[in-house]
Amino acid sequence: MSQVDVIGISGDRVCIDEAKILETMLKVRYEHAKNTSKDYSHLFRTKTKWELLRMTAIFFGNQLAVAAETTFASPILRRTGLSYTFTTMAWAIAPVLGFFLIPCIATLSDQNRLSWGRRKPIMLASGIGLMVGLLMLPYGKTLGLLIGDANVPVSEMTGFRWSILLTIIGLVLIDFNAETANAIGRTYCMDMCLEDDHSKALTVAVMIGGVGSMAGYLLGSIDWSTLNLRNIFESNEATVFATVFVLFFLFMLVTLTSFREVPLAAIEKDHLLRPISRTTLQRELSQSQKVYTLEKIENGRSEKSGEDLSFKRLLENIVRMPKALRRLYFTQFMLNLALLSFTINFTHFVGDEIFNGDVSAAEGSLELEKYNEGIRFGSLGLAFLVLVSSVFSIIIGALLKFIKAKYFLIGALLLNSIGMLMMTFVKKRYMIFVGCTTAGIYYAAIFSIPFILLAHYHTINSFERADGKLVPNKQKRGLGTDVSILSSMFYLALLIVSLALGSLVDYFGTSSVALYSASLFSCLAAISASRLIYLDL
Repeated sequence: MSQVDVIGISGDRVCIDEAKILETMLKVRYEHAKNTSKDYSHLFRTKTKWELLRMTAIFFGNQLAVAAETTFASPILRRTGLSYTFTTMAWAIAPVLGFFLIPCIATLSDQNRLSWGRRKPIMLASGIGLMVGLLMLPYGKTLGLLIGDANVPVSEMTGFRWSILLTIIGLVLIDFNAETANAIGRTYCMDMCLEDDHSKALTVAVMIGGVGSMAGYLLGSIDWSTLNLRNIFESNEATVFATVFVLFFLFMLVTLTSFREVPLAAIEKDHLLRPISRTTLQRELSQSQKVYTLEKIENGRSEKSGEDLSFKRLLENIVRMPKALRRLYFTQFMLNLALLSFTINFTHFVGDEIFNGDVSAAEGSLELEKYNEGIRFGSLGLAFLVLVSSVFSIIIGALLKFIKAKYFLIGALLLNSIGMLMMTFVKKRYMIFVGCTTAGIYYAAIFSIPFILLAHYHTINSFERADGKLVPNKQKRGLGTDVSILSSMFYLALLIVSLALGSLVDYFGTSSVALYSASLFSCLAAISASRLIYLDL
């Protein structure tokens, strides 16, 4: 039972059952929200597993699309006549846009005054953009031919071609909108859930996103030409993207029709529709002891969590952020550097180093066949990684009840660092599954715990502790904005990896450099994670 010591007017020391106060507050708000013109009572109750799946369904669609894109984007770009160097650089466009624009979009969602809600309109817009990308990427070459590109073999393609531009636009639309929908989707889940459900919601999101990734890789492994669909779709890739298009639309629809959001105007007018923050709970505790008067509370102004943010304040929040957030963002940046160093070059590493193949070998040669076999085996390893991540994410919420988030996160990072090194030192097929197991645990951890910690900061309205007590936050910060800045660390890391790692691999002449980098960054991230401010999480 949680108890809080409070000093009464008489100076006597008394104990208050905080859990019972919170239960009463939830009950009052639940009954009030249920009797409003629109039922918002779901905001003040625990969600079932089925309801969590409905809220996070869009993550399945997002990762399904990203997996298909990861499998086919580079080959499609090469067939438009784009060189290998510029193909790699094309992956850096979306990170640049995402790093600067996603926090702005999140700020817009914090201020969104549409009656439908703050997050859903952004998710719908992102979903439409992603679906346009799913159509443009596989059909970029065809659209280019319609506009005026010459229909010549790849070896004879020179100069500007519309197909290159249209295909790159499709790639950017998928990448950018998938990450935007992920960031806003996480905020939506935390808006809809009680604090005790944040961990479960985010771990379910990781799990269902992992299932989506696995489904995307499996779709890419099917030879669709055996189903005689070429009369409908012009290529194997087009068939896959058409399937992904339909599935993404359906899963996005499930999320958009799940729980009703409270419009911002209603939140501002009715304090009983606002989430119960630590400030609100402390006010109730103080009121119950008659320490503070209602006049001091100034009509509940302390309840406002700082969601009314302008773009100017967004920049101020980035420049003047609490030390806890600076450390969290830097750690997430390092985590993504390790993850991307591994995933972007993994299949090439398997084909080149473990299967001893050669991507530049002559067509029909044994070296090229070994390389292609390695690519397929590496893809199987990535599917296994996703499976481990999805299964492991189910138990993270339970584990955090027995293990401090700090020790769990650091342990996962060090384990991944060791796994990456083992794959480079012991170049055997079975080591692929050992390394992918540690990477799967790592993936589940880094896409849940940092977001749980961020939500914890906002819930208790504090980013630091002084003299054993939480220091109330006085800076206006939107949860959606902070979640999106955290998500943008993925884009910043992807930008650096896509521009630098290929040059390092060429310089040292071995693709093992990618896994050495992943091991190094994972170890550095563990050091950084040890300095995070967890505030009893």
